[in-house]
Amino acid sequence: MRADMRVRTGLAKLMGLHDTVAYWAKDPRTPGWSPWTPVEVPDGIVSLAAASDRPGHTVLVWRDPDKGQLRTTSYDATSAAPAWKPSAAISAENLVRKEPTPRAVSSGPGLITVVMRGKEGGIYATRTDPTRPTGWLDAPVKVSGDTTDVSFGEAAAAPGSVVVMWQDNGTGTLMAAFQNAKGAWGPPQAATPAGAISLNSDLAVACPAPGVVLAVWTMNNRTLHSVTYDSHAPGPAWSAPAQIAEFPGKDFASSIHAMGTGDGKADVVWQGTFGAMWNLHYDGGWSAPAEITPQHLTKWGYPYTIVPAVSGDRRLNWFWQGRDSRVQTIYRDPQQPQWSAPQRLGQPWWSYAELAAVPSSAGSVSLYRVDFGSEIGEVPRLQTCFYDTATPTASARIADARALVARAQTLWNLPGPAREEANARAADAIAVAREAVALDSGFRATLAQWLVFPTIPYLRQSGGRDQALARAREAVDIFTALNATDPAAYGPKLAAKKLVADIQAETQSADVQSADAQPG
Repeated sequence: MRADMRVRTGLAKLMGLHDTVAYWAKDPRTPGWSPWTPVEVPDGIVSLAAASDRPGHTVLVWRDPDKGQLRTTSYDATSAAPAWKPSAAISAENLVRKEPTPRAVSSGPGLITVVMRGKEGGIYATRTDPTRPTGWLDAPVKVSGDTTDVSFGEAAAAPGSVVVMWQDNGTGTLMAAFQNAKGAWGPPQAATPAGAISLNSDLAVACPAPGVVLAVWTMNNRTLHSVTYDSHAPGPAWSAPAQIAEFPGKDFASSIHAMGTGDGKADVVWQGTFGAMWNLHYDGGWSAPAEITPQHLTKWGYPYTIVPAVSGDRRLNWFWQGRDSRVQTIYRDPQQPQWSAPQRLGQPWWSYAELAAVPSSAGSVSLYRVDFGSEIGEVPRLQTCFYDTATPTASARIADARALVARAQTLWNLPGPAREEANARAADAIAVAREAVALDSGFRATLAQWLVFPTIPYLRQSGGRDQALARAREAVDIFTALNATDPAAYGPKLAAKKLVADIQAETQSADVQSADAQPG
């Protein structure tokens, strides 16, 4: 008997593992995204950055941890035989600090700039140069002047220019330097008065439009401040520093990140203390802070986790490693006020993620991840996945949701711990079905039916009465609206109201039993 039970349990786990592996290989929640595949780069890789100067061309930059230097490789998808080029050094050995991660940006075809912190403290930059044997400058140039007591080294680019910004720790001044369209750097200039930024601040820089720079920083874990620069204005100068927002309650950021979309707009995002992503939108003025993901989705305080990419259609994408150890993403299309629901890209990872992302062609994004492995001493490996240009239709998303419902039912019928995964798959199905309804309201009845079964019964049998009650009310609301236009078809579906009453009765009974069990 015991041996038979062990066999059954082992079989259930094996079948659950098979289901999970298949699910990760083709995740229905993330239409258009390819599976993760390895990128063969022979070097040790940490502190990964990426940039693209033209469609199909990607440049990766990283720090070689053994040599303390930056190295690069590139891939041109438009060539006759696409392949990653052998890596090349773009800095001397022992020049580059471990932190922060280098910044790679493009200001036009053929011009990619990489900004780094030197070990002695200054800000350095190098760029592509087709006249040199490596395709890069012979050595990085120092752009921060004589000052070495600096923080940050944030960079942003727009067609024709690059800006790098840093904090002068001695004076509390935010500094900037500009690179022109020919790759020449101007002298450092003050972007704020002395004392405008503090040692515990965090900094983000973006270019909302060509010739326009936006710098945002935190102060005392309570407020966000900003300055702007417009090179098109008569006598261009930095604006006076202004407070643009307060962090809501105690939900302050561990780090902030910014990205411009080239049409006069930009976004600042951060991970709040309670695991939600927050957003400030800039469109000539600032929005109020808004939560754009559910709470407990991210890991607060983790480094190297949030990276942006703006595709050719001005879709702004953000990527990070979530609390479930999967790479996650959200996006917003131009002229749209709402962000997409979070999507998960593939399997959980054992280690934290260093991510880099670039637009690969119009409407497409390539995403890169350094896999540090699960064992001490394991060599970091580079992996990639990409998003194709196909925009999911409502019918395609319903098909994805239907596949998730079928998987949930299969898992529910297995013994043991597979039922927890079944609940997760049912929840995923509902999330995807809601996306389909947002595209085509004709799928509302399908969503409501999947709420009634399997979602609600699975939640009730797993002890999730509160969630089951919320889903039952959602189903009743949908069927009530549908009944108003087609009573013959949807009147019988209003039997879902009995589900609400039954779940409420179960909850009240459980509360009474719990009270009776209390001592005294």
